[in-house]
Amino acid sequence: MTELVTTNSGFFPRPDYLIDAYKKTGGLQKEGMADEVRKELREEISSARKEIVEIQENAETDLITEGQLHWDDLLAYPATKIQGIEMGGLIRYYNTNRFYRRPSVKSDLKTSDIVTEEYKKTVKITDKPVKPILPGPLTFSDLLENQHYDSDEEMMEKITEIIINEIHRLEEAGAKTIQIDEPFIATTDRTLDLNPIERIYNSIDIELQLHTYFGGIKDIYPSLLDKCDCIGLDLTDNNENWSAITEYGVDKNINAGIVTAKNTKIESKKSVDKKIDKILTNTSPEKLYITTDTGLDFLPWKIMLEKIKFLGSDFNDR
Repeated sequence: MTELVTTNSGFFPRPDYLIDAYKKTGGLQKEGMADEVRKELREEISSARKEIVEIQENAETDLITEGQLHWDDLLAYPATKIQGIEMGGLIRYYNTNRFYRRPSVKSDLKTSDIVTEEYKKTVKITDKPVKPILPGPLTFSDLLENQHYDSDEEMMEKITEIIINEIHRLEEAGAKTIQIDEPFIATTDRTLDLNPIERIYNSIDIELQLHTYFGGIKDIYPSLLDKCDCIGLDLTDNNENWSAITEYGVDKNINAGIVTAKNTKIESKKSVDKKIDKILTNTSPEKLYITTDTGLDFLPWKIMLEKIKFLGSDFNDR
């Protein structure tokens, strides 16, 4: 029998006091920030993280996240944790209205921590299981500018190695699940080399959730099933992903993005129940994660609260 698990896709909007703190500092990823200012900002982030965790606990969602409140986007924070990268100018973040500072690779890449220390801080303040999140190797490499390695393939290999090492650190810290975000997969028509994802999958012992969003992945869907424990799909408004499930089924867990974070409309329980039934008509995963299609940071704070409260609904009662 399939276990239904409620969770979210990671990013939360920042509370007002944290927005004000960032305005004063120019952002954690900015170079040249004084140590004292950085310390004050981290204290505000710590307070906000505790608030985000409590919101999820009060909603009784099953698998929680730390909110990624210190991330400006999917790339900037991880990039600042890796030596060999310098932040560049602003470019558009896929098909959104957001821009990010494109990181440039200037020298050999290495790091001793990306999110593990933040994960350790989060598990100390909750008894709930916590899901850490990292950018996937394809998306990370796509958004980086290679100014150092002889080829993009060499840079990809190094990024993959860094992600594997970080997941091993998370495993040692007690993580049972890792979500890697790969919006690039759903936004490109290019033929993709999936070996980096397969290499990660074969190198770790915890559940690998490969989460895609910003579009459909039907063509590549069968190939991805062999390279993760859990496939993540945007199932809010993209019929192509529904067709993928119907046509190919799935023998893995599913991260079902059936609660949208792209608009402020609150779903009805009836509509989500129908989607759950539709998924389970075509599949019988061990776990079906009920989640948002993408991060909640696109939403106003009040709407985020309603979405999280909705995610805490008893979806077994239908």
